[in-house]
Amino acid sequence: MGRINPLIAIGIPTWGKVSITWSRAYRHLGGPLGSTCVELEPVVGRPIAEARNTLMQQAIACNAEFLYMHGDDVLAPGNTLSAMLTRMRNHPEISLLTGVYWTREWPTSPYLWRGMQRGPFLDWKAGELVQVDYAGCDALMIRLTDEIKALGPDWFSTTWLWEPDQAAPSDMATEDFYFYTRCRDAGIKLWADTGLQCIHEDRNNGQQFGLTAEMPQAGGIQPILPDGPEDQPVRIADLGCGNDTPWWGDASRVSITRIDLDESKRPDLRADLRAIPVPDGAFDVVHSRHALEHFGRAEVVPLLTEWVRILRVGGELQLNVPNALFAMENLLAMDRGEIEPNPYPSWQMYGRQDDEHDLHKNWFTPRRIKLLLEMPALGLTDIVVTETDDRNSIQATATKANVPTRYALTPAWDEIAAREGLAVNGLNPPVQAEASASTPAPESAAGVVPTTAAGTPSSRPAPSNSHDGAGLEAPTLKAR
Repeated sequence: MGRINPLIAIGIPTWGKVSITWSRAYRHLGGPLGSTCVELEPVVGRPIAEARNTLMQQAIACNAEFLYMHGDDVLAPGNTLSAMLTRMRNHPEISLLTGVYWTREWPTSPYLWRGMQRGPFLDWKAGELVQVDYAGCDALMIRLTDEIKALGPDWFSTTWLWEPDQAAPSDMATEDFYFYTRCRDAGIKLWADTGLQCIHEDRNNGQQFGLTAEMPQAGGIQPILPDGPEDQPVRIADLGCGNDTPWWGDASRVSITRIDLDESKRPDLRADLRAIPVPDGAFDVVHSRHALEHFGRAEVVPLLTEWVRILRVGGELQLNVPNALFAMENLLAMDRGEIEPNPYPSWQMYGRQDDEHDLHKNWFTPRRIKLLLEMPALGLTDIVVTETDDRNSIQATATKANVPTRYALTPAWDEIAAREGLAVNGLNPPVQAEASASTPAPESAAGVVPTTAAGTPSSRPAPSNSHDGAGLEAPTLKAR
């Protein structure tokens, strides 16, 4: 009796732990209509090169035409298998085709490379079919040709060297570089379908990394930022970063420091936003998105003062908060029955309250944010406040014009003592006023200028037994 060979074998090297989000995405990963796809026995807990070699052997053993390698932390679009198969049927010369997934870091970068140690390949637009030299192997379709089969049984390895005289494999000796180099050496080129954008998930905290609308590959425009240090990336502080960080540019353009007290968010710096342990003027951009409302009224001004402190002169402060004005308008409209009930305006005002940290202690309107940023003590200028996100949020930007000067008491008392002819007890050295034509010495109650033992005018009037107040001794001022 005849047997139908599978069209596509799906192989998953795994450590045995996947998320609910990954499971749901995998469930929708369907093959072409009227085709046979088989899921190979997952290879659990084995070194990655050994796991991939085992999956290759399984796919060849079941006579599959294609092998699709799928990472256990990569969420691929539901049409990935059908789209890849269509590409490879239309281009029979293609035996290796990858989707695009991204590094788990901020800013994120695609796992695509052209050239030797030239950094991530970024010169493409989503939807293009481009040739690359290297990629990851966690969204990879392999046509199991005789040329591919001949490269086994060790298709993948982590024991390779960069140079023949290298003493030992480097820490960067990943199995994918080895595989793609051997394939290229055999005349088999790697292609990337940039229309298949995958999400790379951090299983530990649910953070997701992938292409966003702001990126140039998706048609976005590089945001305008202040200059960084000479020949250095722009230094950005993302305050209260949470699980997500905006895109400001690739790693060659920006250097992002994610700051949060919750270590489950994988911040670069764990810190209370009220006291950030970095030097003054350490950043070119200080950004905060939906963090300010988590602090009480009495904390807002000291908080903004601290955030401006770590911003350099000429740098940009970026704030984003829920728009309480729009939220209140919606709450009133719901109360009047003009719109359908919706919990989001309440979340904007009070937080979702999913845990003890998800509470809003404050609210802001566009005018209130503008008034806060206009406080002279902050030293900000070029203040722009707009409603964004369909009026759900307030976006504010401002430039640090100067380092605010704080009032210093001791120099002030020096001037007071000189002007009023006082000897201020406690200052070191005590300020001794000098008589001058423009500043006459004080007279006693009898109109006589008292003198010291040396015959010079005294800095304060002589004591008097009078009780009319005119001859009372001047009080001694003490610095506090």
